[in-house]
Amino acid sequence: MRLIAPLIGTLLLVGFVLKYWVLIALVLTAVAVWKYGPGWWARHQATAAAQRRRLAAIAARADQQHQWTLVGDPRGTYGHLSWRIQAVLLHTQCVQGVRRRGAATSFSAGSNGRPSPQGRPSRRR
Repeated sequence: MRLIAPLIGTLLLVGFVLKYWVLIALVLTAVAVWKYGPGWWARHQATAAAQRRRLAAIAARADQQHQWTLVGDPRGTYGHLSWRIQAVLLHTQCVQGVRRRGAATSFSAGSNGRPSPQGRPSRRR
């Protein structure tokens, strides 16, 4: 008799869960939304506001650069750090000019098939 009562209770519980599983899932979902929904919504609103601020800053920067372009300022094309870009371009052009003129940096194939500087014989081991 002691084992029959828990067995019947367990069978009734399993039968109830199998019959009304959709209702149980809906109730659990409603409780989760009621408990965690405000936190999720607050995080979503904060993320959306940050995204709007970021896009507004990009739009303001684009408007400023467009105005610079209209008045012929190079910052409109290259941005507010145009002096750095121009310095890098100038440095690249200078370095490439030295490489084209200098003989020590041009290579030709040596007798062993490896590149060796012009004017120097390749060493064999």
